[in-house]
Amino acid sequence: PYQSMMAELSERQEQGVEERKKTIESTSWEVTLGDIHVNNIGQLRKLNEDTFPVKYADKFYQEIPTLPKELAHFAYLGGFVVGAICGRLESLPNSNKKKLYIMTIGVLVAYRKAGIGQQLLDYLMNNATKMNDVALIYLHVQTNNESALRFYSKAGFQRLGKINNYYKRIEPPDCYVLCKRLHCDTPYNELRSLLGCTSDEEI
Repeated sequence: PYQSMMAELSERQEQGVEERKKTIESTSWEVTLGDIHVNNIGQLRKLNEDTFPVKYADKFYQEIPTLPKELAHFAYLGGFVVGAICGRLESLPNSNKKKLYIMTIGVLVAYRKAGIGQQLLDYLMNNATKMNDVALIYLHVQTNNESALRFYSKAGFQRLGKINNYYKRIEPPDCYVLCKRLHCDTPYNELRSLLGCTSDEEI
C-alpha cells in the first residue's frame, strides 16, 4: 500500500509539472501591445535599466512620447510590462525617403525565448512596410552580442559593417550596423557610408 501510495503521489507530481509547463507555454503567447506615453514612460526607464548594459539619458525618455504611436510600444504579459520597442524616423540623405532607426528593443530576462521580442519586431516592421516613404530599417548591435545578431539575421537584416568605439562605457566598444531594406534600391556600398560604417562586411 505504501509503495502504491508513493507511486501515485509521484505520478500526480509529474502531472502537475506538465500542467505548469503547458500553462507557461500558453501564457507566453498571451502578449498584448500598448502605447508608450508620458504617463507610463517611467516603466520604460525601469525596463531599460533591467535589460541593457548602458544607461540612457533623460533626453532619450523625453523623445519617446513624441514618436508616432506605430513606432513605440510596450509588450504586456498578465498586465505587466515585460518588453518594449522604440523606433525613430530619420531623413535619408540625397533622398525624399526616410530611414527607421530601432532605438531599443528589449525583453526582461525571465520572459525571453517566448517569442515576445519577435512579436515586437514584427509589429514595427509591419508598420514600417506600410509607410511607403520608409526606405529601410537599421540598428546598432554590440559586436559580441551573438544572440541578437542571430535574431536579426533570421528577420532578414544584413550586417553592413562596423563602427569602432561606438559605445563609451562598455566593452567591447564596437558595434555592427544591421540593415533591412524595405522600399529601397540604394546599393549596399552607398548605404554603408550613409549609415556611418567605418569598416565593411561581406553581404
